[in-house]
Amino acid sequence: RQAAEAAGAEIRAGLGAHRRVVHQKYNAHDLVTATDLRCEEVIRAHVRAAFGAAHRFIGEESAEEGPGAGQLTAHPTWIVDPLDGTANFVHGLPQVTVSIGLAVGGAPVLGVVYHPPSGEMFTAVKSRGAFLNDQPIHVSGCAGVAAAAIATELAYDRTEAGIACMLRRLGNTLGAGVQAPRILGSTALGLAYVAAGRLDAFYFGPPCGPKAWDVTAGRVLVEEAGGRVTRLDGGAHDLFGEEVVATAGGALHEELVACVKPED
Repeated sequence: RQAAEAAGAEIRAGLGAHRRVVHQKYNAHDLVTATDLRCEEVIRAHVRAAFGAAHRFIGEESAEEGPGAGQLTAHPTWIVDPLDGTANFVHGLPQVTVSIGLAVGGAPVLGVVYHPPSGEMFTAVKSRGAFLNDQPIHVSGCAGVAAAAIATELAYDRTEAGIACMLRRLGNTLGAGVQAPRILGSTALGLAYVAAGRLDAFYFGPPCGPKAWDVTAGRVLVEEAGGRVTRLDGGAHDLFGEEVVATAGGALHEELVACVKPED
């Protein structure tokens, strides 16, 4: 929590001010700023101070540094997105979060998603429940797509095939009668809102789907809040699979999977 709050202070200081994009990553739509880099440094320093070399660290801005840097081992591993919603941040939009997850033995066991503009801190530890500012939260009781608020993300892929894939999933959910389709610009925030019952579901997948640092913390939040997290086809979720469906569970989950699963 202290690491998330320290990174959040960096985000608040920069939100709305003039920002320089340090560089583009995948393409012109996949951005990183000096604040992303500084936030990751702040979080890494907190982890090292608390746990030393015994814990590994996978951060969005350093995941490709060195062989095996983005792979889980049996060691406790912190999986961090220091600023989820960078494009929002660049444009002065407040849907930005700090996402900090911990995996032990390859399985996610702790999640923290912090929304600096509001001060909302979503936390969860495996088998101990999920909380918003220390108050218990639970997924909604939404029974189906037609009554649901469902969020997704539009990836930074701008190829014809990529656009068609994103629009197919969105079109299927619209065709199923979704009540309130939403796009937040932050996967971690979307998952936290599912855990809190503000959203009934969230999905995102290839091409250029969510990375482990986008979903690790949020997966723990949703599951500890009583929800369900899978792949797009309903199978067991893989942190590095670049896809996620997170819902309140039940028939809603099955209906959404039918809308977003890959084509045969």
